[in-house]
Amino acid sequence: FAAPLTEAFEAAMHSRKSERRSKKARRKKKTENGTNAKMSSQQNSPSETNSNGSLSPEDEAAVTRLKDKGNDAFRAGRFYEAVQLYSRAIEFNEGQYMPVLYSNRAMAYLKLGNFVMAERDCSSGLAMDPMNVKALLRRGTARAYLSQFENALGDFERVLDVEPGNIQAAQEINRIKMAFSTPEYVA
Repeated sequence: FAAPLTEAFEAAMHSRKSERRSKKARRKKKTENGTNAKMSSQQNSPSETNSNGSLSPEDEAAVTRLKDKGNDAFRAGRFYEAVQLYSRAIEFNEGQYMPVLYSNRAMAYLKLGNFVMAERDCSSGLAMDPMNVKALLRRGTARAYLSQFENALGDFERVLDVEPGNIQAAQEINRIKMAFSTPEYVA
């Protein structure tokens, strides 16, 4: 009886990174076995990278389409669908859109109330582009919801370092500081 539970637990513990690797390996194997790569591109699923590690023009166009569809789903309030579309684009993308895709998916996660995943995605995007203001704002918001107020303040302060006139960051800093300030009593 314990063996199926252990197996289920181990299966659940696989990271997203290993899942992406196995999916890439399956795609590569299909391509080597003669699977039509154009067909997968037409289904908005990029097939493989060039020898220099960048996406082919067709695959880059497919990633752009997925990103745009994710943006449309987000604007329509279909946040779960947006997360799925951004995830597909991230899975296949290795180029210029990565920080944006992570930041966009993080915003969809924020709308869904999944602050842990939003913070994780923002951190992933910031690892590639440390000055991404949207990712900093969204990570700060996620961290505030996760009661990581010092870290949230740090993110909002970094935004002000990059964009000194950013109103949202200034408002969030004031909101956090006011929440933790001690009111003065006059006797």
